[in-house]
Amino acid sequence: MKRTLSVLLCLAMLLITAVSVGAAPVDTTAAGDGSEVYIAVYLDADSEYPVVYAEYAYGDVPTRPEDPGREGLTFIDWYTSPSFTFRFDFSKPLYEDAAIYARFVPENQAIGVNVFASPDSDYPMYGYLCAKGDLMEYPKDPEYGEDEEFLGWYSDRALTNQVDFSQPIYTYTYLFPYIVAESDLCYGAFYLDVNDTEPLSYIPVEKGKTCPAPEDLGKEDMVFEGWYSDRDLKHPFDFSKPVYEDFELFPKFTAIHNHDLQYVDVIRATATTDGVKAHYVCTTCGKWFEPTATALIEIEDHEAWIIPAKGPYLLGDANGSGDVESTDATVIQRKIIGMKINCGFCLGAADVNGNAKADIIDVTFIQRHLVRMDVPFAIGEPVSPLLS
Repeated sequence: MKRTLSVLLCLAMLLITAVSVGAAPVDTTAAGDGSEVYIAVYLDADSEYPVVYAEYAYGDVPTRPEDPGREGLTFIDWYTSPSFTFRFDFSKPLYEDAAIYARFVPENQAIGVNVFASPDSDYPMYGYLCAKGDLMEYPKDPEYGEDEEFLGWYSDRALTNQVDFSQPIYTYTYLFPYIVAESDLCYGAFYLDVNDTEPLSYIPVEKGKTCPAPEDLGKEDMVFEGWYSDRDLKHPFDFSKPVYEDFELFPKFTAIHNHDLQYVDVIRATATTDGVKAHYVCTTCGKWFEPTATALIEIEDHEAWIIPAKGPYLLGDANGSGDVESTDATVIQRKIIGMKINCGFCLGAADVNGNAKADIIDVTFIQRHLVRMDVPFAIGEPVSPLLS
């Protein structure tokens, strides 16, 4: 005969403070003809024995007990194990014996999650409690029409912050469904390899919105380089731009290899020729690396390593006027004796002889140039190699 779990639990709660449950568990294997199943109820994860057993007919849906109380603590929910990993589902019929464990946390560690039917709803459909640092349960998809698409759960009514259910929560949270008419959507075809003829899936994106970047892919002995919009992998997909039509996403992989590094000499920029800082480049994959005192660091944006041909880069043009003149010699002399100057002095321009400092030889080179005497190299032309 079925016994009501809530009644038994209430009786157990009245007795538990006065009587320690020390009896051995009920032998459910001898319950009769196998038509009964039992739920063992624990009010403490460390308890050796349950406070009560509730009996149900095989295939019955169990009754959820009344929430137990404990002074100074907040009851979170019933769980299937003392590790509190999964909540017990009271909506499913019982076909085997089970156990439920009450979870309590300090009052200041309990936070709520409210699930709404739409961003316009005044009241949530339901809510539940979590402990700070828990992962939220992913709700069942909301109801929506045949000509609509559900795009996920968001934490704000404006639908700008999509919820990442893989991250723990620490504050009270609202969940709003993002539902869009199919006519307002475009779809991204998501491929696992450039040689695939059929996409693995499609990513729906509301027109005028940005596409969320998929997780980086992994492939043995390969490095994932990013997502591209073409099979030739020449055009990286820009996830910061809104989309207005269907698109494709192809992953780029490169084989793992030992970099074959080649040193690139410093090329000094002039007024007409781009220059470059000292670096190493891999002859296999073309990646750039910056030399430091202890290691080589990959240069993410190697274009930043290029010194454009503009500004006071004319060799000898120390004051940045665009001409080599007597003032440049004066600027260098002031620099040598440590005087402050206010002319935008550039060492790369003033260091005419390329010894990485401004000295009297640089002054002499400029003076020779001004009186049209022969110089070791023509002022205004790139020189390689030079010290940076």
